[in-house]
Amino acid sequence: MNEQNIIKYLKNQKKEPVNRTTILSDFGGHDEEMVTSMLDKLLEAGEIVRYDRMIGLPEQFDLVSGILRIAMGGFGFIKQAADGDDLYVPAKNIGKAFSGDTVLAKKLKNLNKSDSYIGKVIRVTNRAKTEFVGTYRSSGSYGFVTPDDRNMRNAFFISDDKRKGAVTDQKVVVKLLTWRDGKDNPEGEITQVLGHKDAPGMDITALLRRYEVSASFPEEVETAAAALSAGDPEIDPSGRQDFRDLPTVTIDSESTTVRDDAISAVAGDDGSYRLYAHIADPLYYLSAENPGPMFDEAEKRGRSIYLPGTTVPMLPSEVCEHLGSLNPGVDRPAMSVIIEIDKQGNSTSVDVVDSIIRSDGCVSYRQLSEYLEGDKESIMAELKDAGFPADNFEVEFLRLRDAATLLRENNIQKGRVEFSSKDFFFEFDENGKAIDIQVKEQGIAERIVSEFMLAANESVAEYCRQKGIPCLYRTQAEPNESEVARYTESLNQFDGLRGMVGEPFTSGQMQAILKMAEDCERPLLVERQTLKLLRKAEYSVEPKPHFSLATSGYCQFTSPLRRFSDLVIHRSIRLSRLGSEENKWFADAEKRIEALSEVDRTVNFISKEAENMKKAEYMSQHIGEEFQGIIVNAARFGLTIELENSVRGLVPVKSLKDDFYQFDPETIALTGKDSRKSFTLGDPVSVITKSADTVSGEIVFEIVNHD
Repeated sequence: MNEQNIIKYLKNQKKEPVNRTTILSDFGGHDEEMVTSMLDKLLEAGEIVRYDRMIGLPEQFDLVSGILRIAMGGFGFIKQAADGDDLYVPAKNIGKAFSGDTVLAKKLKNLNKSDSYIGKVIRVTNRAKTEFVGTYRSSGSYGFVTPDDRNMRNAFFISDDKRKGAVTDQKVVVKLLTWRDGKDNPEGEITQVLGHKDAPGMDITALLRRYEVSASFPEEVETAAAALSAGDPEIDPSGRQDFRDLPTVTIDSESTTVRDDAISAVAGDDGSYRLYAHIADPLYYLSAENPGPMFDEAEKRGRSIYLPGTTVPMLPSEVCEHLGSLNPGVDRPAMSVIIEIDKQGNSTSVDVVDSIIRSDGCVSYRQLSEYLEGDKESIMAELKDAGFPADNFEVEFLRLRDAATLLRENNIQKGRVEFSSKDFFFEFDENGKAIDIQVKEQGIAERIVSEFMLAANESVAEYCRQKGIPCLYRTQAEPNESEVARYTESLNQFDGLRGMVGEPFTSGQMQAILKMAEDCERPLLVERQTLKLLRKAEYSVEPKPHFSLATSGYCQFTSPLRRFSDLVIHRSIRLSRLGSEENKWFADAEKRIEALSEVDRTVNFISKEAENMKKAEYMSQHIGEEFQGIIVNAARFGLTIELENSVRGLVPVKSLKDDFYQFDPETIALTGKDSRKSFTLGDPVSVITKSADTVSGEIVFEIVNHD
């Protein structure tokens, strides 16, 4: 007896709902408490509904059940629990629902489109959450909390006895008490006062609290971490290959305190190489068979969250910064991926072994890039001052560069899509306020590490497939055929790109188009339309291809101190070595993968919002100033402008007052109805900063001197 039996039973009720008493009677041969519990779970999930004291499937009431997502425009969409398209819900029909709530909605005929429907929320069946973060403002004997979440339309009414001592402009946590009418304000109670909205670090504190992310660890995790020595205990080499005498280097950013990887390369006489990617082995301390509370907490967190000025780690510092980190000059346990490549860069053999290593030194991306680009003398002096045995590593640096170049050329030949990439970083004052934004293109050192890690991840995926070891693969499906057809038509407007799309469409063709587009008249348009074809990468227990990497199997293995998906694969390999057949994580992989994917999405939301908030904070100090930028997007509502410092802002279409501008989705341009003046992707523009909202991260520009 399970929930599916109840759903099957309801489907057989001649499309008519029934009451709870009838259900309990018809399942009389089963424990009544168990059946009631299953009904409650199905009701909470929205798979069945209760309406007018009757229970049935949503369609039996002509209702839709699903999760409501509200957009910034105030309207929403319901993602249905059952198969079907998302249902559009106008703002006026959302009622008392918040974004993320599971709702019941009535399907109504769309008066604007006779062949479609719109939704009207009639009930919230499950609140996604009941506590929210916002800013309190007093209004005499009562006050209001304006939520930080841009998708929430209503401020909370706070009576004086429910404000918990909060005063105007303080960040607070408010709990929903009641909401009598969706047109009015929900009533709330302040449960926590976080501090003044302008206090140092309050913006990030409020953001983390809004997403219910804690920077501290639960007590049982802290206890488990404290039980580990914070020093450098002697590593037991038994059962491990000893690579301590192998020339090994750690390459990372200058600010990092967590070092997941170190690399080595041995050159053959015939142009071949043996590559080593040494990856941190936290399971040496956590134990693979019974990893305990630190592993469980890592699964909940999913990955470390890197935010401007702060980090929320996946594992306690005792593991991720000290014992597990591949710090230079100390013995460390590792899992080493050993890859033999021939002189064309093809992998000829792969092995994954438990090892013990000692990194000879840590060189930063900047130092290695500058060294390899010719600034050897000054960089050698820096490395010597830092205790790095630089004299011994000139040959090693060149060997790593040549091996990475061989890998890259081979992968491009196979069809890997390469993306232009820039990094940006903030400079802060003593109060944590963003005072500058620096942009840096990735250098040769980043490419060396990237090639080694891509090779290691692909090799581990192949190793697990060959050995029959359960693995969490990272896959990417081919572009949608109908989208490729539309894309092919759009390329025909460019002489040099016509006919470049073949059947089937391959990643190699995509890379060739991106390269050719650099010399066409609308490079940004072609690049954007090309990259839009790429589908989202997903987790899978099946070794399916990864389209843009042009590989038949890929996984994430190289960051076990910061990413849970990597730690899972480490554990799976270790359990296989121990002869254990009880890999419980993969026994329920479908649900676990969905949970992990949801965590990934949340982390991406948090990271992006934090970046936007800090960029808005910086730009708020430059209101009225002029900047140079380019148009990177156009839509009916306006233009997106990117400045040289990576800041993006909106030019609302209503601010273009010299004409009535219309949007053309084919050319992705705004064109004046009378003047035929056009704003297109890639056009350089001068803008002034009109506003910068440090809570929402929204920046508004105005174009000046456009001819």
